[in-house]
Amino acid sequence: MGLVQKKLLMPTNQGSIRKVPFALDIRQMPNRRWGNNRGISTCLADGRIEAEIPVPANRAMRLSELAFVLLGLSTEMGAAAEKEMDRQGHKISCRKGCGACCRQFVPVSPAEAWMIAELLQSMPEPVRAKYVERFEKIEARLTEEGFIDRLIGLKSAPNPEEEMRAMARDYFALQLPCAFLEEESCSIYAARPTICREFFVISPAENCSSPHTSPIEGPMLPFHLNVALSRLCYELLGGGRYMIPLSLALWWTKRTEKQRALAFDGAFLIERLQALAQEVIDEEAGKQMGATELDAAKSAADKEF
Repeated sequence: MGLVQKKLLMPTNQGSIRKVPFALDIRQMPNRRWGNNRGISTCLADGRIEAEIPVPANRAMRLSELAFVLLGLSTEMGAAAEKEMDRQGHKISCRKGCGACCRQFVPVSPAEAWMIAELLQSMPEPVRAKYVERFEKIEARLTEEGFIDRLIGLKSAPNPEEEMRAMARDYFALQLPCAFLEEESCSIYAARPTICREFFVISPAENCSSPHTSPIEGPMLPFHLNVALSRLCYELLGGGRYMIPLSLALWWTKRTEKQRALAFDGAFLIERLQALAQEVIDEEAGKQMGATELDAAKSAADKEF
């Protein structure tokens, strides 16, 4: 299985550059036992992340199980970027009690939506009932606002990515706290989805309360695991590549119970995940190269005139 190894520029929406050496090596590790997300063995040194992903030895693997065992890898990816920011003299602004990002769209892959639903199923009562009620209230509000119709309509949208960005802005305007948010902190922190582990800012924390009008600065990883997972899900199950809001994880699971139950060879899933991660990295590198060339052309034009 090939090594994913790139040195990429990490841009922010303010145009500043963060260069982060990053290498990722994912291997299969057959494992008969299932514990929690500590099943991943990771080693971080000199910007390199090595991960051994446990897969069942004698049975097929559901995509929700794959999402679960990738959580530790996601944590290390975030830690690698945070370490590089610290080396460059930038401090992370995110702190416990700052829950602005928990009112965002919070995009998760189908596999992670199923993982969240299964996490809820495993909770004892009345804890489970409390969370389910919150999810149902959010779903009712989003239905009322026409948000779910827009989500379903993404497949036929002329520009799905632009529509997704518009939906994210409209979602934040509703100021709906995540069902797992308690006292402005995550109540499932150890089991939070990958994007929650890989997203942080170095701009003032108060700017996050108005992210579409205030400058937000932070690193951009070479790729996010939720993107690779989403592509893997739709490669195997069909459909588009769009994400599901975390707040609609239960709604999504009800609509896709048959797909959730499907299982695949674990080694095959790891191999495809590796290839799709490389695909995303190459796409992002291409975008960055294009942006760099555009900036150089603009700079040359400014000097000429």
